[in-house]
Amino acid sequence: MLRALAIALTTVAAVLMGVAIKGIVTGRPGGTAAWAVRAGALACFATAVVLAASR
Repeated sequence: MLRALAIALTTVAAVLMGVAIKGIVTGRPGGTAAWAVRAGALACFATAVVLAASR
């Protein structure tokens, strides 16, 4: 169960990082939204790592 959740969170983090990279290239989203996307990706990835390590 925890492993499946970790995989799902890693997938979400990868999608958010893709959005962040696309935003860097195109200039959208700007300012606060860009930082929110990056912070969300980092939070998802960190949570996935903790879940995977706690098995």
